[in-house]
Amino acid sequence: PGSGAILKGASLSVTAAESSTGTTPSNLSSYDLAFQATASDSKLWLQATLNISNSDATTLGYFYNSTAGEMAGAIGDADGPKQRGMWRSLCTNNAFVMSMTYGTWYEPGNTTNNTYQIFGNANAGTTMYINRSGDTTDNDNINYSRTASVFTILEFAASVITLS
Repeated sequence: PGSGAILKGASLSVTAAESSTGTTPSNLSSYDLAFQATASDSKLWLQATLNISNSDATTLGYFYNSTAGEMAGAIGDADGPKQRGMWRSLCTNNAFVMSMTYGTWYEPGNTTNNTYQIFGNANAGTTMYINRSGDTTDNDNINYSRTASVFTILEFAASVITLS
């Protein structure tokens, strides 16, 4: 790819409405994305835009490299029993959908075909809805519309990105 910084990319769009219930982040399997870096020193930019709804609860999530068995990218510091994550949000009305974009740098350190995943859930066992509102009222109001979410991975040459 010439003198450009981006070596490769992959992206997937998820249009299906889904939900997840639990007390800790779990794999949102519709977003599993296989990606093989072209160089072992490459830097990956992981980015997701999720459209989330729930009923007055905080959501928490992160990227995960299931091949390596590790959280991928920036994660909050460990502090006793507190859960760690990359993003947090609060949706205060079950009828509304909040569009949230988050991203992080990650260095896989290999050229293995890794599977990257998005883990997420809502607080206290409430349900996190994706690409739909939590309220399924059947009308044509924008509050109850369906949306799409996207997960993208871009590989950058190590020579153009310095992470610290």
